[in-house]
Amino acid sequence: MNEKKRLPYFVFSLFLLLCPLFLSLSQAAEITLTPSVGLRTEYDDNIDFDHNNIKRDDFIFTVSPGLRLDYKTERTYLGATAKVNVLRYADYSDEDTVNQYYGVNASHKLTEKFAIRANAGYNRDTTQDTYLDESGIVTKKSTVHRYSGGAGLSYSLNEVSDLALNYSHSATDYTNQYDEDTTNDSVSLTYSHAFLDRRFILSVSPYYGRYDSDTSTVDNYGLSLGMSHRFWETLVVNAMVGARYSDTQYHLSKYHLQDSTDTNWNWTANISATKSWETASATVGYTRDLYYNSDGEPVNVDRFSASASRKFTDKFGANVSGTLYFTKSDNSDNRANEEDSRYYSVSPSLYYTFTKDHRLDVGYTYANDYDKTLDRYETIERNRFWILLTFNFPYTW
Repeated sequence: MNEKKRLPYFVFSLFLLLCPLFLSLSQAAEITLTPSVGLRTEYDDNIDFDHNNIKRDDFIFTVSPGLRLDYKTERTYLGATAKVNVLRYADYSDEDTVNQYYGVNASHKLTEKFAIRANAGYNRDTTQDTYLDESGIVTKKSTVHRYSGGAGLSYSLNEVSDLALNYSHSATDYTNQYDEDTTNDSVSLTYSHAFLDRRFILSVSPYYGRYDSDTSTVDNYGLSLGMSHRFWETLVVNAMVGARYSDTQYHLSKYHLQDSTDTNWNWTANISATKSWETASATVGYTRDLYYNSDGEPVNVDRFSASASRKFTDKFGANVSGTLYFTKSDNSDNRANEEDSRYYSVSPSLYYTFTKDHRLDVGYTYANDYDKTLDRYETIERNRFWILLTFNFPYTW
């Protein structure tokens, strides 16, 4: 295993070593173990969702067993999740796959003012799953292994001021030989101050991030200003905007004929608003940040999102959600590997809750991608109709 991939395992091991210490510090604890299973059937009219003239449709059956552990005391929280999605295709059995998702996180309050936390995770899915949801980039389907780990500490300076230091690491490994593996490390320091009985919070956060692949290395230096305000009990607005300076080293590769350097200023944002009513709620959001595409190149992603839910009765209701992405290369000088696309999806659904732990969802998802860099097949679309049964079996002691 190379050095880039050691860190997530180190954080995970450190987390496991600290767990016994956390658990021994408190006696009274609430433990909840929740086995679950999801059963999903889906019709997809474009299972490849690629920019070409091939359009295959199929029925897909998914079984999703899972397990969640929650351990809570007055000072300590420990959570662990494991989920497996077993996908089987009716006609194209060569597309059968098993996606896996694992995560652990813990936090502990050492004193009344000082707290620490740690987390680690591993996902195995495809570029049409988590990768597409995060970046809005449509690329040829391939398996992706994603490793993550992080740690942080926070200190309460006084009743209205807090200071937090956080570090995170992630690594993405592709099985497709034409895709570039990447790593991402970031560290941030956040100072926050509360006003109006903590209904209004201001924050400032300097940060540093480093993205690395065989084709490029990016050093990011940024400063963000944040605001969180609860206008009423039913309306909350969170906003963080900032500036970043990027120093990119492009390495000799199939996309770059020689080593080169590019520096630029850009901006970041993370804005959301949530409104709730007696039987309904709605959330809108916007984010802008730097990501890597599967070629290991930095891209700027603007993501707009909206979701709403409405209860018609105690058991029956409806949901609708949508996302819109604009993705563009951070450096558009490299025409051979330029990224300039627009992707959006819309998903309405109905649900019926048999009990609080057993639920039926029926929905439809439409997706559309437009790649401005292509001369042919610039626009592709996808329709999916699905039915999902979810069963949770929580045990608390």
